Amino acid sequence: PFIVGGGGCSGIRIDSPRCETDTLGEAMSSGHPTRLRHERLPKGYVLDGRYEIVRAIGAGGFAYVYEANQLNIERPVAIKVLSPPRSLDDKEHYFARFVREAKLAAQIQHPNVVTIHDYGVADEHPFIAMELLHGRELRHELRTYGPMDPARALPLFVECLDALSEAHRRKIVHKDLKPSNLFLSDPGGRREMLRVLDFGVARAQESESLTQSGRVYGTMRYLAPEYLRKQMVTPALDVYQMGLILVEALSARPAIVADDHLVCITAHFLGELEIPEVLLEGPLGPVLQKALAPM
Repeated sequence: PFIVGGGGCSGIRIDSPRCETDTLGEAMSSGHPTRLRHERLPKGYVLDGRYEIVRAIGAGGFAYVYEANQLNIERPVAIKVLSPPRSLDDKEHYFARFVREAKLAAQIQHPNVVTIHDYGVADEHPFIAMELLHGRELRHELRTYGPMDPARALPLFVECLDALSEAHRRKIVHKDLKPSNLFLSDPGGRREMLRVLDFGVARAQESESLTQSGRVYGTMRYLAPEYLRKQMVTPALDVYQMGLILVEALSARPAIVADDHLVCITAHFLGELEIPEVLLEGPLGPVLQKALAPM
């Protein structure tokens, strides 16, 4: 049941306790600039004439995340605003690629995929508007509360994998699945659900990275060996990453602990993954071995 999918969606990390103390938006002036002169937008700024920034709730290597109000229908949304690569030569090409990838991601309809409401480019800044989630990243859950009980984790993963399978049926592969791109809605509650984030974002950024420098894109701890060797992108890449994440969810420890890129690459190539024996010898053992087998 584990190898039922993997796939792509675009999402945003919202309302995790890690972000609740972020006051980036309020620290800036609350005026209404006519251009995006800063990567961090102030509270009250109206993006693309439709989305009023309420507060900053997160930041990553190439994007800022905000809670916003969609003015025309008074709907709370999450906005992810991307920063184009600094070495970008052809912005129009990049923007067209971003819109194309976001459009593909928006076509994935599944309860475990974050709903994309809108996307576009405002003053040379690509953005995605989507539903505002309440809960926390799987990464935060594991760091704060430790390993998940299999009886809790497995149903969550099966539903999530079904969502990813829907993306694969549309020939969309996520490519950057990791605990920070999986979100627990209503953690511990009756409606608890694991949802996939950052589909179109991952695809657009990776495409530009390959175009500009020939380098791979993603988080080294979770990249499949066939992708590291030949940039081979198939649904199996997502399955490999979900296998690693399941190991981490059940043990609260990454299968590759090192941060050094060379160490990570070697571990992926040689299959030197730190998987607890209790998992390999239990009912999930064959499933994990199949998911993590080199191609």
